[in-house]
Amino acid sequence: MGLVPIESMACGCVPIAMKRGGPAETIHHGVTGFLVDSDEEAAELIKRDAVKEISPEVMRAHVEQHFGLKVFIDAWEKLLEGVALAGERW
Repeated sequence: MGLVPIESMACGCVPIAMKRGGPAETIHHGVTGFLVDSDEEAAELIKRDAVKEISPEVMRAHVEQHFGLKVFIDAWEKLLEGVALAGERW
């Protein structure tokens, strides 16, 4: 899923990650971090200090809204209710 970028955003550190796998699902390019296709692209972002373009407050709000404790608990409750109503066992 890409937990490292989520932890980074929660701490106010701008993630720069490759545009594949979990990070591509959790980072909104240019808003909550940067997605790149190569090391050279990442280096260019670092050289031009692009991390200053990203708001730590926006990143933290994104994490809370999409990955916070309430979201996690609600998802688990929904899953468990579905299992209980279907009479299934784990």
